[in-house]
Amino acid sequence: MEIFCFLMGILYVYTFNILLPIITLFVFFITPRFPIMLFFVMGLILALLHQWFISPQGLPNTPVIPKALVKGTIASIPIQNPNKTQFSFAIETLNGQPAQGLVQLAWYNKVPSIHAGQRWQFSVKIKKPRNFLNPGSSDYVNTLATRHISWTGYIQNKNNKRLANVHSHPSWLKLRERLSKKLTQLSPDTRTAGIIEAL
Repeated sequence: MEIFCFLMGILYVYTFNILLPIITLFVFFITPRFPIMLFFVMGLILALLHQWFISPQGLPNTPVIPKALVKGTIASIPIQNPNKTQFSFAIETLNGQPAQGLVQLAWYNKVPSIHAGQRWQFSVKIKKPRNFLNPGSSDYVNTLATRHISWTGYIQNKNNKRLANVHSHPSWLKLRERLSKKLTQLSPDTRTAGIIEAL
């Protein structure tokens, strides 16, 4: 029961659903044990610490940054289409100043070969995501927030260069990218490749 209450505390921080503390109080009322409330509070504290740790730092509080020079690491497997390549980018510096944050970037036209885990310097235009005003549309900002992405943008065609990796230790992301490429090569067509990768 304590693990259930710990999970309730974590979920409450991410959803702010008022039913979660009410359910925890109900469980405490049925079996009045102090660890039930203690584990709920521990879940709250853990989730709040996680939010603080991943929150963007060193980024200005403006809706749009029209021109910025960022350095960092490609933090996802790039999704490549004929017209663009899209990926998550973990910022290390913004205009020469230390910064931290995850940005979803798109690179249009003449994209060089990029891979997860590589360090790059990009000239970008980034903005905070906004929800669409269409009734019934999905919550775009919340969808990005679940992946810890706080900015979106695109790469401009100048001052882009690959940087030397500080440390080249093996990572799960690089392994996933290699497996994905191998499965794509072995599959008979692109639709089959997508299904096999998902499995």
